[in-house]
Amino acid sequence: MTDGAVWKFDTTTGVWTDITPARGDGKPRTGFGYGAVTVDPAHPDTILASTFCRFEPHDEIYRSTDAGRTWRPLLATSTWDHSGASWTEHHTPHWMSDVKIDPFDSDHALFTTGYGIWASRNLAAADSGAAVAWWFQDEGLEETVPLGLISPPVGPHLISAIGDLDGYRHDELDRPQLQFTPPPRFANSESIAFAGAKPTNLVRSGTIRNRTAEIRAAWSADSGATWAALASEPPGSAGAGSIALSADGASIVWTPRGQPKPGATGSAAWVGEPLTPHFTRDHGATWTACAGLPAGLRVIADPADAATFYAYDPATGTLYASTDSAAHFAARATGLAKQAPGDGQPRWRPPAGLLYTAPDRAGELWLASRESGLFRSTDGGASFARLAGPAEAYSLGFGAPAPGGTQSTLYLVGKLGPTKGLFRSTDGGATWLRINDDAHQFGALGHVTGDPRLFGRVYFATGGRGIFYGDPVGSLSAQ
Repeated sequence: MTDGAVWKFDTTTGVWTDITPARGDGKPRTGFGYGAVTVDPAHPDTILASTFCRFEPHDEIYRSTDAGRTWRPLLATSTWDHSGASWTEHHTPHWMSDVKIDPFDSDHALFTTGYGIWASRNLAAADSGAAVAWWFQDEGLEETVPLGLISPPVGPHLISAIGDLDGYRHDELDRPQLQFTPPPRFANSESIAFAGAKPTNLVRSGTIRNRTAEIRAAWSADSGATWAALASEPPGSAGAGSIALSADGASIVWTPRGQPKPGATGSAAWVGEPLTPHFTRDHGATWTACAGLPAGLRVIADPADAATFYAYDPATGTLYASTDSAAHFAARATGLAKQAPGDGQPRWRPPAGLLYTAPDRAGELWLASRESGLFRSTDGGASFARLAGPAEAYSLGFGAPAPGGTQSTLYLVGKLGPTKGLFRSTDGGATWLRINDDAHQFGALGHVTGDPRLFGRVYFATGGRGIFYGDPVGSLSAQ
């Protein structure tokens, strides 16, 4: 949005009057429009109007007490209480698509932004030139889109990759945390992984707004407390994509997005041309193409064997494996579940035909298919067997075994018979227990993972309602 205005209509005369507080120049970033306007029901000459897509210097809310003849900007001189959500210190209100004045309290106003709701109880302070005070009124609520979740066996129980807000090390689950410590600071973190045998070692990849030369992948050796950018990106990289880390933390495999073709629009411009996966053993100082892999494939690491990586091609139904630290891949199982043509998913949903490794067994692979259900391999991908229960599998996660058990608990977002939901299995998928209900589908479930230290703890992502976690209540059944 690069242009816009605020107008007033006189219902008696039928005349429209332009009362726009300020205008941009109609150009990207310095041009802007208006997202919302509200009138104080108790004092109809008092109006608030919010800009939209005003990137430079930033969005603003204007206040008028004379029906739009004159206006005063509020946010530039406002004060902000970040105590309820410390991460908001790093963000300026934007995408203000709604603003309201309380009809019973003219000093009480609220406005939406791209990450939540701000509120004030002293709106009229602006009339005397004093600062309007705002606090973040989103306790217990998130307007976030998680794009990746991991629960390592050490350190924080949950670490997330988040759209627009980079990601978080969740040292506490019931208290908002600070985002990952920059540099680097990503706009989106879109992929995150830890080393199976050295789980304090992490990697993540993402995007950077207004990038110049910054690297769009990073590594951490302290469970995400601090990060360092990789030294470079693979040739042709546009960042983001999928990233993996070997069990010993020595090898990183990255399949970034490719550059879009000239004139590409929509998803083709966003995702770009497929790139061949590349690996590095020196934190990005040098990159080498993975031999034997088609372009665009997501690569994952075996959690117990540092030399072994896997990749799945949903277009052909072929499983590939490498036993030389991602240098060379060869096909193993073929004829597996294929992704239906055109089955594109929102970026916050795991893609169709997603491959997983069990955390406690070398060579144990699981394949989740939206069309065909859930498949398991116990021989490193040489063969797969389809599980009888799930008809559709959207996302799969692993957690601590049931008391007295040794096999990881499975958490599945999918469909069993006619029922879509979130399911748990403690017997390798032979039987399943639904752990949500029809009244709690959470808008849409995305990535799911269990907790390797707490039986029954599950974390899952949504398409705009943040991250949820759940624990069993009451007496536990055999499941």
